[in-house]
Amino acid sequence: MRLGNAVVSGTLRSRAHRLMSGKLALVRYRGRRSDREFVTPVQHVPFDDGLVILAGRLKSKFWWRNFIVRRALDILVAGRWRKASAHVARGPDEREQATRMLAAYVDQSPSARRASTVSTRGIRAPFGRVFANE
Repeated sequence: MRLGNAVVSGTLRSRAHRLMSGKLALVRYRGRRSDREFVTPVQHVPFDDGLVILAGRLKSKFWWRNFIVRRALDILVAGRWRKASAHVARGPDEREQATRMLAAYVDQSPSARRASTVSTRGIRAPFGRVFANE
């Protein structure tokens, strides 16, 4: 884990999580091929009945590929681990939903407009939607 991720992860796991919990969370999941456990910090915004996560800097980020199909994960939000599932919204069947997710994400996190890859043809950055397990 890189130093920045280690600092963010440590803070989110501590009593000081309130400093970052508003927009940041940790996702814990098993790799689809390796079956190893991974934990990574992510930025999120609320959306409908769950959260939206944008995977930025695609050339150096690969974790999102584990969620091309819906899979289980744990997410640490506001100091509490929760069971959830997530998948990447992509393809023609989900274009409308992905567009709504992008609008919500950029509306709540304007800096994401610069970080994401958005074109008039649609979204080229993967978005994931996290659903809380009831």
